[in-house]
Amino acid sequence: MARQIAVTLDGVTTCFDFKKVDRSKLYGRRVRVPLDGDGEPCTRASLTADGSTLIRVGMTAQGYFDEDGTWVAVCPMNGVSILHPVFSRRREDKAIDRMDVRASQVLERCLLAVRKLLIWKTNKEQADPSYPAFVVHWTDYSPGRKAPLKREVRLAPTLAQANDLAEVMIVKGVKRGWNAV
Repeated sequence: MARQIAVTLDGVTTCFDFKKVDRSKLYGRRVRVPLDGDGEPCTRASLTADGSTLIRVGMTAQGYFDEDGTWVAVCPMNGVSILHPVFSRRREDKAIDRMDVRASQVLERCLLAVRKLLIWKTNKEQADPSYPAFVVHWTDYSPGRKAPLKREVRLAPTLAQANDLAEVMIVKGVKRGWNAV
């Protein structure tokens, strides 16, 4: 039986259960945020060995700068590849929204092999330069494979680089059965 607190007042005894309460629930909690001279929150960063580039947290996962100062996206993640892809047509009837451009479409059509290339603008590069401006996503689904779903994601700072990455993915990923409409 759990322990109780018994209180007697004017001959009447009342019992209460008790439990440990977190201090933040009683007194609240404050988070200290370091601010720069303009009152903006500071973010963690470090200089490269030569001192020429400031790297924010997470930037090395997205890419790096080469000797010429050109942004190079990191290698692609493991992705999807289809055994016998067929490009039937470009879907002009689809809108660029969460419903029409969702990756779950691959799983909804479980009897079909599907290959999908998607370039989208993140709109976050103005808020924080460490975010990529564009993401190129290649999906390859084939239900008969041992690993049916494969994906490749690449990041690009400009639309031109995103289009170049997409062209490379098409050349690399489509060997036959792709007919432009």
